[in-house]
Amino acid sequence: MNVDRAQIIFFLILFFLLLGPNGGNDLSNENRNKVISFKQFKEDIQHSNEVLRNSTWEEGYGNLAGFSLSYQDALDGLNQSTPINNSFTEDQKYSILPNEISELAMDIWSTEEGTKKIRSGSFPLNVSGTLRGQFHNSNKSFTRIPMVLPPFYNYSHPLQVMVQPPTEFDDPTPTPIEEKEADINGNITDFEGDLMIRIGSLEEYTSINEYCKDTTVMSLEVEANDFDELHQHKLNLIGLYHQNSGNLVATTRTGKFDGVHALPHLTLYQELFNQSKSAMIQRTNRTHLEDLEISTMDYFRETSDNCEHVMYLHFESTGLSKDELRQIDDELFTPIGRPHKKIPPVKITSGLLYSPDCGISINFDEIVGPRKEVQEQRLRNVILSGIVILFVQIFFSVQQMSATTTPSTISRISFSTLAILNLIDGSLSILYALCSVVYERLYLPITVSAFLSFTLASVFEMRYMISIYLSQMNERNVSMRTALQGTPIDNINETQPLVDNNETILPTTQAPTTTTPQQQNIRPTILEDEQTVSGQIYTRFFFFLIAFTFLILNAILWPRKSRLIFEYITVFALSSFWVPQVYRNVYRGTRKSFNWGFVIGTSILRVLPVGYVCLYKHNVFYHHYDPIFFIVIISWLGLQILVLQLQEFLGPRFFVPDKMLPAAYDYHPVLTESDLENGFGASEDEGHHVTHEDGHCVVDCAICMSELKVPVVSRKGLGNEESTEHSNIPGILSRRVYMVTPCRHLFHSECLESWMQYKLQCPVCRNPLPPL
Repeated sequence: MNVDRAQIIFFLILFFLLLGPNGGNDLSNENRNKVISFKQFKEDIQHSNEVLRNSTWEEGYGNLAGFSLSYQDALDGLNQSTPINNSFTEDQKYSILPNEISELAMDIWSTEEGTKKIRSGSFPLNVSGTLRGQFHNSNKSFTRIPMVLPPFYNYSHPLQVMVQPPTEFDDPTPTPIEEKEADINGNITDFEGDLMIRIGSLEEYTSINEYCKDTTVMSLEVEANDFDELHQHKLNLIGLYHQNSGNLVATTRTGKFDGVHALPHLTLYQELFNQSKSAMIQRTNRTHLEDLEISTMDYFRETSDNCEHVMYLHFESTGLSKDELRQIDDELFTPIGRPHKKIPPVKITSGLLYSPDCGISINFDEIVGPRKEVQEQRLRNVILSGIVILFVQIFFSVQQMSATTTPSTISRISFSTLAILNLIDGSLSILYALCSVVYERLYLPITVSAFLSFTLASVFEMRYMISIYLSQMNERNVSMRTALQGTPIDNINETQPLVDNNETILPTTQAPTTTTPQQQNIRPTILEDEQTVSGQIYTRFFFFLIAFTFLILNAILWPRKSRLIFEYITVFALSSFWVPQVYRNVYRGTRKSFNWGFVIGTSILRVLPVGYVCLYKHNVFYHHYDPIFFIVIISWLGLQILVLQLQEFLGPRFFVPDKMLPAAYDYHPVLTESDLENGFGASEDEGHHVTHEDGHCVVDCAICMSELKVPVVSRKGLGNEESTEHSNIPGILSRRVYMVTPCRHLFHSECLESWMQYKLQCPVCRNPLPPL
């Protein structure tokens, strides 16, 4: 065993440096300070719990962080020295809320006479869900209430002494935090924008007791941003929801603002204080000090730079009785098929968000969204529909692969078309896999979708792409002009005679000239085995798949305008999967490629998700209503399908000007007596002689070994310009009966077309044949 002495010496030096008298001293001091701070953090939490348990309405907030000053104290410019000790009433002399804000909050809570008269319809018992709407700034400036961060949160400050307790000579008023800047989280200065409120219940369904009555503890996540999404603000709040009145109050909780323990006093009315206090005590009793983690203290410290907020909401009544609402809740929590009324949406009729330390307020109304359980069921239905689409797509793929089992039919398919479809399905599989981690309740259907999309992409489509790639390997060194001219490309490297580009390629009295690959300067293609090709394609597939998925995930976080541009370009490009096949048809000169069942079915299946998100206003992805973009995608796909259809009937190059195309080979030329004299295997035996005016010749089809009657134009009728108009030149329909190869062999059209599905070689001389 060889030992590297240099490495041993290096590790020994590093070890002594770390354990030396000064090594890691700063780190150990910081950890020591953090442990001491965490102990003080627990004591602060315990103190807040005691303040909550011993609080009364008349005594006010108590000694809680962020509540030492009233709004009137901030107006008078007082310091942080003394808490509120006067008899508490909802007035700015004693409250952190300005009178204007408290009166507006009372008006919001009095909507539908919520606290005075109960309507016939009850308010929702459970308001869990994701609600969306718009906000508008009140454009009113309020005096900011100074708030300070307790000293024990500064455990990472190198000059902060955390071991010694404060003395009577220490300054009791720590330095206030800096003035809020416009980019600080929560300082919403935009005039209007989009608002999302995600509400969740912190109580178990059966945990509401007689002491809390109709009050439940809720968690709220608020996201506010301007319409261009240049400024985004995210807030986490804890609130109390009163079921009898449909009112909710919520507040943030950070190191400098203990709004959670002050919630009973933020309920505005003394009548609601006791049940609010009971609900909060029940909630705080579930959290034991031993269960607290340092990460909680770090979170309170990090979020102390944000603006603090107090929120007041009022929910619209449902028009249902409490018993009917309980039946709905019972079925949603434990679904067993109970009959119930239609589940009403959760709707906020009006709301207010006020920041005491940033001095701003925003108003909003008509914030609507479905219940959390309803939203999950809608998402489940969408995922199940996607599973059905994947099954149908797999069926179409299998049918298409079964219809193209020969090298000739496979060579007609565009590799790029399959690559685009493969990129879509592969990206879906990764996105499904990531979503299965986030949505635990929908793990099974999302996992099934991920498996099906991965199977479709990596098994069916990938194997099909490998077969297509192998069948088209000989074409990589063929020029565009050579392909457009109709020169056989399936066996371009074989030393078979080819039709000269400088000579006419229709059958004439001249003997065909031949050239060799060396004369055409075509480089030989090195054929690779299937294993090597499979490895290369799979490597490229996973590379582009991961890169494209990473790009999509990043684009989700972009501002609205950039995200929309990316969405339009990406969806339009991915909807162009038939364009490579149109080009392939022109390149190969082929009329038929994919089965029409696969073309129509795949197009419909691929456009269904786009139609869902663009046309359905209440889609589960919250995509904006965009019918114009859907019409563009439908029209673009329809145009591609129309071109494929016209290529089959009018020819693959019908839209390309003749000047841009070299002459393509015609399998149905007009035959003359001169052509027969140069040898077409025609028989002029008795009963089958060729007339000079309007004759026929009989040849033997080398495929079916049956006679083939071919119309022949006399030399006189073809050479005399005056009589040409009156000569009986066979029409295109009569010439469709036979086919003439470039090597001057005649066959039945049906026989040769069937033969060319398997091999693009002449059945007689094995010369390569141009595709149909």
